[in-house]
Amino acid sequence: MFKTFTLSAIGGGGYHALACVYKIPPRIAAYHAMNAAFPKPGQKPPGIGLKIRISLLRSYFASKLKTKETITSFVKKQESKLFPSEPDKKIFADATMFQYYVDLMYEACHRSLAGFITDAKVFNSPIGFSLKELSPSVKVTIHHGELNMTDTPAVARASQAQLPNCEATYFPNEGIFSIFMNRLDEILDSFK
Repeated sequence: MFKTFTLSAIGGGGYHALACVYKIPPRIAAYHAMNAAFPKPGQKPPGIGLKIRISLLRSYFASKLKTKETITSFVKKQESKLFPSEPDKKIFADATMFQYYVDLMYEACHRSLAGFITDAKVFNSPIGFSLKELSPSVKVTIHHGELNMTDTPAVARASQAQLPNCEATYFPNEGIFSIFMNRLDEILDSFK
């Protein structure tokens, strides 16, 4: 059994990884956040508005995200919102990559929307601790695309300023997806 391990998180996994860094710092050697979500400064508990939005989303998406055909149609209609940056648009202009994204959405959605709904609640709630409370013994690295409009660089920078032992690299011409296609080798090399 390993005495310590390294955490890596992408997107929404960032919240869960931060909780591990907070709760079990002696077991964690490092945490690598790649375009990861961070809590927004001063985030308040969700109110009735979130419950209403989730209820509306559930009824809206229940019919839109059941089959690969409906997901393909949905993604094509929402393409400018899902892939807002030029680097991301370029990647998903490739039919194979587009189909890969549709397949991932299908796998995540066709049985239930419960995972998305739980994530929406988590991402819209206070994290329960301050990032300043994380142990400085855990080395944190952030790799973030400047064109990521979902988990914005501004929130990543605000989080970086609070994390005790943090180094960050921001890629000026990368979005939410393109960073993994264009910079993955560079990011993985930095883990060593």
